[in-house]
Amino acid sequence: MVVTPADGASPELRDVSQRRPHWEELKRIWARRHFLWYAAVSELRAQEMDTFLGNLWHLFNPALQIFVYFIVFGQILGTDRGVDNFIPFLAIGIFSFGFMRSIAMSGAKSLVSNSGLIKTISFPLTTLPISVAVSELVAFGFPLAVMLGVAVLTGEFPAITWLAIAPIIGLQWLFAVGLGFMAARITFHVRDFQNILGFLFRMAFYFSGVLFLVDRFVPNPTARHIVNVNPFFDYLSLQRWAVMGDPVPGAVVAAAFMWAIVTPVLGFVWFRRKEGEYGRE
Repeated sequence: MVVTPADGASPELRDVSQRRPHWEELKRIWARRHFLWYAAVSELRAQEMDTFLGNLWHLFNPALQIFVYFIVFGQILGTDRGVDNFIPFLAIGIFSFGFMRSIAMSGAKSLVSNSGLIKTISFPLTTLPISVAVSELVAFGFPLAVMLGVAVLTGEFPAITWLAIAPIIGLQWLFAVGLGFMAARITFHVRDFQNILGFLFRMAFYFSGVLFLVDRFVPNPTARHIVNVNPFFDYLSLQRWAVMGDPVPGAVVAAAFMWAIVTPVLGFVWFRRKEGEYGRE
């Protein structure tokens, strides 16, 4: 039992095992927004991203990824067919997909890695997947800088559509947070799910148009309709439209907004249904 003040009146007792309404949980998360930011910055510092060499590596590593994938898939396997400017196309695909993957994978282990904290302190457990998602959002600044720098160096000059990059990242973040909620609950009960999740993301990487132009390699109309509702493909397509001006079907735009609304809501509600069990071995 904990004591909480009631607007200056006499304190009331609350059973900490009782699940709060969703709206009250959201208020508690918002009240801890400064902590979420502090936790995200602390995590980045732990990764040496506040040092010169650490920052240099986080810029060099994405550039190295682009080079390797360009040689293997663009030059050797020929997946650049149909793409006028393959390097920024590839960079957007790799980094945008990696951004969503990192949030979901980090969210998956957020409960397990903080089990000791959960047993010791009473706080909104929903802040754990959210805090790692905020950390990944801040860390994405380095790949984003490389991505846009590569685009400019290869002839993609800034346009009015570049203003849409930030809102699109916001949609990606919301979608990935929803995945993080779901993955966290599953991983808490089935620890091996982290390995399964990694395999699922590897499959999604090769089936979401990260490395190739879907219009060129998926001519079947039915298959294209299926691809158009693939959330990873939707967000990659929106980012390529914003940076490179590639056309985007209306169905892709609608699906992108749908995933950004439905996934975090369902993930949040589903995560909280077993909230009383988290931290118990």
